[in-house]
Amino acid sequence: MRILVHVHLYYVDMWPELKSAISHITAPYDLFVTVAERNADIEKDILAFNPEARVITVENKGFDVWPFISVLNSVNLNDYSHIIKLHTKRDMPAGTIRNGFDVSGGKWRWYLFAFLKSKRTFEKCLKAFDANKTLGMITDYRLIITNDRKNQDASQKAQAMLSNLGLKVQDHPYVMGTMFFARTDLFSKIKEMNITAELFAKSEHGTADVLPFAFERLFGYIIAAQGYGIKDVLISPTKQFYGKTIARLQNFFWRKKVTSSGKTIVKFCKIPVFVSKNNGEQNAL
Repeated sequence: MRILVHVHLYYVDMWPELKSAISHITAPYDLFVTVAERNADIEKDILAFNPEARVITVENKGFDVWPFISVLNSVNLNDYSHIIKLHTKRDMPAGTIRNGFDVSGGKWRWYLFAFLKSKRTFEKCLKAFDANKTLGMITDYRLIITNDRKNQDASQKAQAMLSNLGLKVQDHPYVMGTMFFARTDLFSKIKEMNITAELFAKSEHGTADVLPFAFERLFGYIIAAQGYGIKDVLISPTKQFYGKTIARLQNFFWRKKVTSSGKTIVKFCKIPVFVSKNNGEQNAL
């Protein structure tokens, strides 16, 4: 058993945090680190941490998605039992709500690689894969999207790609944020697509390129469409149930939300009572 570990290191100052997480992997692995620009100091530190690591400069396209696909295209997936995909997700503004949960500050990032919080959590995940042969991907339950209403263009494109792969088209879950621990063989479908960098636009905030967001969904869709599950194996089903219930109640009675465009909305019993516009204007409703 060998693990393919991919890190897209766009924000190089976050390497120490990712390095600490990777150090909790107790199984044999190959480390692939993609960067948008060469950085001699960071490359030196990566190789000091893991002399066998491969540091690859990629075009700044497709956010963390194209770099991941480029690594998949460059290896023999049969050499690996599992994939760990990581990237540098920045802290979110206070009040950021996604999937009904508070993901402000570093919470979103911490949830995403909770499976590498410690050696114990990593080993618990490996045992879960061994015990459950239909477990395809592991992530935090707060980030598993089961009813995708946010970006219909991305969802529809992902469904179309799923159909082109000969897989069943229906509502499938995916991981919001594209970090996960998964079975490698399920990603052979991505290699079949022969994706190239030319298909993606330059990575920048506010891009109209829907393709990275479609692949964010497809990475989860292909797991479920092949008959495997996406689960949180670190938090008990009972705690997940109470966590979802409490989040729903909190969001019903009082919710302060920062949208992806930077607008702050405060709702009481689902009724908007305050809106901060993008231009800095504030309206009490």
